Amino acid sequence: MEKFNRNNIESMDIKQYLISKGVQIVGEVNGELKVHCLFGGCDEDSRGDEAHLYINLRDGVYYCQKCGAKGNKVTLAQHFDDWERLGWSDNTTANNRVGTLPNQSKPKNKEGICKMEKNTDINKFSEKLHLQLSAEAEEYLKNRGLMIGSIKYAKIGELESGGRKWLSIPIMKSANEVSFLKLRCWPGEEDSGPKYKNYPGGNESDLYGGQELLDSKSEEVLITEGEFDRLIARQNSLPFPVSSTAGAGTFKQDWLKYFAKVRKVYISLDNDLQGEKGTQKIIELFSQERPDVTINKITYPQGIKDMTDFFKKGYDADFLLEECSEYVGGPEPFDPTEFKEMGLEELDNILSSTIVSDRFAKCIVFLAMLTTYTENDQMNIYLIGPSASGKTHIMQEVAKYFPEEDIEMIAQASPTAFKHRKPIIDPENGKTYVDLERKLLLLQDVQNTALMETLRPLMSHDKKETLYLTTDRGKKSEFSCKESIIRGFATFIICSANSKMDEQESTRAIVLSPEVTKEKVKAVKEMVNRRVANPKEYEEKLVKNKGRQNLMERVRYIKSLKIESVIIPNPDLTLTAFNQISNKNQAGEQRDIAHFNSLVKAAAMLNAARRMDDYGNIIVKEEDIDIAVELWSSVSKSAETGLPLYIYDFYRNYVLAAYKDKNNGTGITRMEICEKYFSIHREALDDYKLRKEIIPTLKLAKAIKEVVNESDKKTKLIIPLIDID
Repeated sequence: MEKFNRNNIESMDIKQYLISKGVQIVGEVNGELKVHCLFGGCDEDSRGDEAHLYINLRDGVYYCQKCGAKGNKVTLAQHFDDWERLGWSDNTTANNRVGTLPNQSKPKNKEGICKMEKNTDINKFSEKLHLQLSAEAEEYLKNRGLMIGSIKYAKIGELESGGRKWLSIPIMKSANEVSFLKLRCWPGEEDSGPKYKNYPGGNESDLYGGQELLDSKSEEVLITEGEFDRLIARQNSLPFPVSSTAGAGTFKQDWLKYFAKVRKVYISLDNDLQGEKGTQKIIELFSQERPDVTINKITYPQGIKDMTDFFKKGYDADFLLEECSEYVGGPEPFDPTEFKEMGLEELDNILSSTIVSDRFAKCIVFLAMLTTYTENDQMNIYLIGPSASGKTHIMQEVAKYFPEEDIEMIAQASPTAFKHRKPIIDPENGKTYVDLERKLLLLQDVQNTALMETLRPLMSHDKKETLYLTTDRGKKSEFSCKESIIRGFATFIICSANSKMDEQESTRAIVLSPEVTKEKVKAVKEMVNRRVANPKEYEEKLVKNKGRQNLMERVRYIKSLKIESVIIPNPDLTLTAFNQISNKNQAGEQRDIAHFNSLVKAAAMLNAARRMDDYGNIIVKEEDIDIAVELWSSVSKSAETGLPLYIYDFYRNYVLAAYKDKNNGTGITRMEICEKYFSIHREALDDYKLRKEIIPTLKLAKAIKEVVNESDKKTKLIIPLIDID
C-alpha cells in the first residue's frame, strides 16, 4: 500500500480504500457509507445492519454517532498508518516536559498508538505521565472547571504519539491497578484525527469509577457522559459518579456488576440527541435487569450542554438534584407521609425481633447511630460488660438497619491506625485527608487504652479537622514529621469487656451495659435454638418483617435529608426534665446534661418527617423530651457514679448490701461479698473476676476504698463511699 500525502490524498477512492483495509461496508445511505466504528468499542454489541460510523463518499468526512469521533480522509489514513507528512518525524515536536509512548521506533498498531514493550509497567507509565503534566495542560484542565485535587485524584497525564499531543486518564481495574489509558486529543486538534483512543490500543471499554463504586458500597450513583464530567460531578459532591469510557451510546449490561449495592440511579448525559438515546438505553437496561433500583433522569436547563457547562454557568448541586431531576422508573421515592409517629415502645418491639431484653441499651444505641446523619450532633456509646453478655450482638444487630456504605465494622485497630488510613484528595486545594464525615464506626472489642487516647479528640467534636503529627523513620534511619488530617465527625460505638475506663473516655460517651439476668439467658437460648435449627426460615421471617423493613426505609429517608441542625426551641424544658432525674449539682453533671440533650435530639430525628421546618432543620417537640427522660433514667445512676451499669448493680446489690447488713462501719471483706452473692443466687462468685475487674473498677470510680484489717493484717476491708437509696 502506497503512503498517502497531500499530493495524492484527493484522488483516494474512499470506498475502495476501506475495502482494501478489510472494513466491512454495512450500508450506504444518502451518499454516506455506514460502517462499524473504527475508533472505539461503539459497535461491539451491534447486530445486523446496526452501525454508527458514517463516511461521506465524496470527501471522506466521517462522524460516529455514538462516540463522537470525527475527521476526514487525512485522519482516516493516519488511523491506518498510511499517512506520510513530508519532512516530519515523530520526535521533532517532543519536549522534555511531555512523556512519549514506549517503543516509538517500532511499527504502530492499527489504532495509531505505539505498542507497549513486554516489560512496560502501565501503572508506572501512567504515574510518569501524570508527574510530567505540563503547566499548559494543567491550565486547560482548570479552565474546564477541574480543581487541582480532581486532577491529582484522576492522575491525568500528558504524552505525544504520532505527531499529536494527548491527555491520558487511567481507567482502573482495581484500587491500585490500571486497566488501560483513555487518551483525549490535545485541545484544538479535534479535526486532526480521532478525538479519543485507548492505550495500549484496542477497543476496550469500561465503566470509569466502576470498581471504586463497588468498593464504596454506595446506594446512590450518578451516571455521567465522559471522564471529565465524572470528575466535575465528584468535586461538587454529587451522588457517586461514574461514566462510560466509550461514549453516550455505550452502557454494557456487564457493568451492572458494579451496581450491586445501588438503590438509586441518576442519569445525566449530554443535552443532545445522542445523550437522549443513551439515557433511554440505560433506563431500559435498569428497568429490565434491576427493577429494584429507583431511576431519575437529569434534564439540563435550556442552553446547558453538559455537566461541565452546568457548573461553569453558576448552577449548584442542589439545583441539579432537586429542580433538574425527574423520577422515571423503579420503586417510587420516599413518601414522608408513610412514616407515622414512632414512640419508644414501637422501636423496642422492632429491635426485639433479633435482640432479646436490653430494652434501653438497644434503643439508645439505635438513636445514637441515627445521629450519624447530623452535621455535628453525633453521639458516642460505650458498651461495657462481661464476655458473652451481648455487647457485640446489640451493636451488630442494630447496625443492620443502617446503610452498609456508612458503616465500618472494626475488629481490631492499633493506636495510630486512624492517623494512617488511606487519605482522599480535597478537590479544592489538593491536600489529603482521612474522611470520617457522617460515618458510623463500630469497634468490636477494644482493650487498647492507647487507642482510646488517640480517639479522644475525634470523639470530642472540637473541630471539623483534627491534625495529628507523627514521626516516621526513613530507609536511612532519618526522621521526618508526617501530618495526618482527619476530617468530619463520626459516631463511635465501642464494645469492651474492660470496665476500668479512664474518666476522659467516659465523659465523651454514654456508657451502657447489657443485662446479665437468668431470664435474658433463657430467652436468648431459645432464640439461638430457633435460628440454628432452620437458618433459612429464620432469615426469611426477618426479611418479611414489615416493622424491620419500615425502620430501614425510615433510616434511609433520614439520611437523604442531609440534616444540618436539630434545634431545641425551649432549652428550659430539657433542663427541667434533666433535673427531675438528677439534680445533685455534681461536677460531672455538665457532661451528663450534654448527653441528655443528645438523646432528645436523637429522639426527634426518629420522627424527622414530622419535625422539619421550612429550612430543613429538625425541631424538637415535648414528646421527644419524654423519650429521652425514660432512656436517661435507665442510665443516670451509672452516669452519676461513673460505673458501667452492671458494675453499678453489683455494687448496690452485693457490696453495699453486705456492708449495711454488717452495720458496724468497719468495712467488709471480699469473702463477705461472696457470701452475699451466694445467698441470692445460690452459686459461687468468680473470685478472679472480683479481684481483677470489679474491685479495681470500683476503686477507680472512687465508689469504695480499701483499708488494712486491724484484726487480720493479711486481709483488707472494703468501705463503700457512695450511698444508694
